[in-house]
Amino acid sequence: MSMNPLEEQILKVFRLTEEQLQSVRQAAAWAREVEARLGEEQKRSSQLEEQLQAFREAAGQAATRVKDLEAQLVEEQKRSSQLEEQLQAFREAAGQAAARVRDLEGRVAEEERRSAQLVVRVAELEHPAACAEKLAQVLAEIICLPTKRGEASPSPERPS
Repeated sequence: MSMNPLEEQILKVFRLTEEQLQSVRQAAAWAREVEARLGEEQKRSSQLEEQLQAFREAAGQAATRVKDLEAQLVEEQKRSSQLEEQLQAFREAAGQAAARVRDLEGRVAEEERRSAQLVVRVAELEHPAACAEKLAQVLAEIICLPTKRGEASPSPERPS
């Protein structure tokens, strides 16, 4: 079978067109596959971006919380330091007060001993003083007794 040149040309064009069509079909299939993979990667990228944003927010919140906690820690350390200084001052004051109490207790005990000694001396002197006062009253009565003639005796002269 022989073909005329026009038919041969048409057949060549048709073959090229059939080859091209096959190439286009393959390219379209490959393009659909690439588009599907692109869609999956875009979806995955979107999910990863969301996760990344969530992590950034969480990290930002954590960083803020860390700064807040660090600031609180510094304040508590200052407060603890001040309280330790106050406690030390109170301990020193308590030590001084205890020493003062011991000193005053010793002085009170000494004064109590001295008072007890004075009470004993006063008791020792009260009896002779009372006796001397009684003797003075008796002597005064004797001096003031009337004599037999009804006269009062002259008052004794006291030495100067």
